[in-house]
Amino acid sequence: MMKRNVDDDEEEDEEEYDKCIEMQELSLEGKCDNISEIAEKTKMDSKKRHQSLSSINLDGSNQNLIKLPYLSGNGTALRTMNEAGSSPVGSLGKTREERIANLECKPLRIQNKTRRPFSEIYAIDRCKIVCFFLMTLGICSALPYNLLIITDTYFEDFLDTHVNATASQTMAIKTFRPYLLITSKIPVVFIVCFNTYYTNGCCTGLGRTVSLRRLITMVVLMIIASLLLLVFSLVIVQEWMYIFAWLSLLFVIFLNVTGAVFQNSLFGIAFTLPRMYSNAVLIGMSTCGCLCFTVTTILLAFDVPFRYLVLSVFIILILTFLTSLLICYIMKNIHFFDYHIQRVVTPNWTSEISFSIPPRVCRLKFHKKVWLTGFNLCLIHLTTSSSYPTVGRQVHRVNFPFPDKYWTLVFFYLMVNIFSLIGNILGQFLKLMRHRFVWLALLSRSLLFIPYFIFCNYKPEGYGTRTIPVYLENDYMFFLGTILMAFSSGYYTSVCVMYAQYNTNREDCYLSGMLTNTMIYCGMFSGSIISLFFPFLTNDGKGL
Repeated sequence: MMKRNVDDDEEEDEEEYDKCIEMQELSLEGKCDNISEIAEKTKMDSKKRHQSLSSINLDGSNQNLIKLPYLSGNGTALRTMNEAGSSPVGSLGKTREERIANLECKPLRIQNKTRRPFSEIYAIDRCKIVCFFLMTLGICSALPYNLLIITDTYFEDFLDTHVNATASQTMAIKTFRPYLLITSKIPVVFIVCFNTYYTNGCCTGLGRTVSLRRLITMVVLMIIASLLLLVFSLVIVQEWMYIFAWLSLLFVIFLNVTGAVFQNSLFGIAFTLPRMYSNAVLIGMSTCGCLCFTVTTILLAFDVPFRYLVLSVFIILILTFLTSLLICYIMKNIHFFDYHIQRVVTPNWTSEISFSIPPRVCRLKFHKKVWLTGFNLCLIHLTTSSSYPTVGRQVHRVNFPFPDKYWTLVFFYLMVNIFSLIGNILGQFLKLMRHRFVWLALLSRSLLFIPYFIFCNYKPEGYGTRTIPVYLENDYMFFLGTILMAFSSGYYTSVCVMYAQYNTNREDCYLSGMLTNTMIYCGMFSGSIISLFFPFLTNDGKGL
């Protein structure tokens, strides 16, 4: 009788293991309904292997061990051969001690075969539905900011329409935009920092906070604020101009704060999923700007009265919030989403981190890993916000072949969002440099684009006469600078956000996502403050 080689047994067992995995995957796709028979067959094979192992005598007389090598639960095969692998199992040794030593099982990893848990095989994002949902939530999170840009023009036109001969009301036109800027950005930064650090009990973010409850609460608050602002914007009385202005400020502040908390929490949840899902949120944010300004351009092309234009924007806003509320309830029942959330929210690592590592040490270690990415994101949006939207909307066309009413809306606002969207998409697939050298490219970008737009035909109203010459008089140079600034902003934002998620441990991913969004808001706030000083650099200020 010929002796069988152990390699042949391993190949047979590997084929049997492949069949089990294949039948599991077929059953998940609906092609195999009798999954109970597969489970029963697997149990019987496991019992046979255990019996063959337990029936071994230490005198080496039993040869059943070579028939079915035992597979452990983690996908490793156990062998009882010596390291050379040439001697048969029957010759375990001459003495009892040698046979016992040779029976010590050594793990053998099956090449390119790993046993995946059943829940992981089942956790598949079919048709990328979760990715689409996150992109829709990204659209919802960016709506308040784009609403602020659109209503900036609305408030200015309203105050300009209802001015009297008094000088006090004329000053309202000049001071309204700075008030709107300050009151909308300062509370957002403080609330986002509070939402990131205080609501997370320790440096790892205490996975109990990883839920959709905060998103649902913020969406409900945004719906209430949008309804109130919609009703209030339709009731315009000339005698109530200042009351209207200040109450509108309060509504815009509240809407931006709730939208910022919503976006901040959304980034934290997206970081618990694979990297493409955090970029889906960025794609949704850029898509939001494209949709908002496209709708505004269409309504403006048909000469719709401005009041009805604002009414249409608010209706779209409320419908989007209602859709996001429905999506939040649907995502709670998707197994793919719940599986990745539960990978972060586990009691083992929560208790271990909380009691074994001091919070201060863990916090410093975490920030040491993410500080460079946070600096890069802050620098990106500082450069972008220094020009968009305040400076770019005050650059006047010279001889561009389009009417003035489309100049700022289409060739600045819309182009910024379109090319930012293109940069977000390419950032997921194209990597131009190592991450540790990205800050050099971003620093060069800041030195180029911060003064770029004030060298164009930048003429802020109400600040007197321009004192420095216009170096870039061609309108196409302004258009080219807008495209390059927007594309680089979208591309580098996607690269830095995905790297921040890649460089973070699983237990820190929720806090890392929220901190990433916090640095984006800090950069936007810093850029908006810088843009306030540009009129004093270019004009003499005699109109103040």
